Amino acid sequence: METIKVLLSGGPADSAEIPPVQHVDRLDQVLKFTCGNGYEHFSYTGQESLLDEAPVPLYRWTGRTKIAE
Repeated sequence: METIKVLLSGGPADSAEIPPVQHVDRLDQVLKFTCGNGYEHFSYTGQESLLDEAPVPLYRWTGRTKIAE
């Protein structure tokens, strides 16, 4: 199965360490990244953005949750 290249958008300043280009298996996949003491969440917007002059699905930051201790 081939993955889908997507572009991330938004998030707090400390999420800049997350690479903006990611790959997903399905567009309904919610992406979750460890960042500091929490997780940054991104979801598909239903929109596209240009990446290297080609349209790719756009994932936007939807929020942050704390890591359970």
